[in-house]
Amino acid sequence: MAIIVIILVKLLDPISFIVVLVVSFFLREKWIIPVAAIVGAVATETMLASTQITRIWGQGIIPGFISSGIHAIICYWLLINLKIMNQANLMMVSNKT
Repeated sequence: MAIIVIILVKLLDPISFIVVLVVSFFLREKWIIPVAAIVGAVATETMLASTQITRIWGQGIIPGFISSGIHAIICYWLLINLKIMNQANLMMVSNKT
């Protein structure tokens, strides 16, 4: 039960989402999802372990990987939809001229 609560709390972490978004933004490929999840989980775990004295690195890496994976899927979906919307707007602008 505790791992579910940890995953839910990590899903609400904006820092992890920003890290995954930046990684996903550079390479907009589907294979980047697990890479972004790993980078996000390791970066977040490292930041938490370095700022909290009582925390040992690796305590939340598994729930962090799961929540970063969900963040990576959301970021991939957002970036693909923004790309489609951008292309549609460009098509509308070129049809008006």
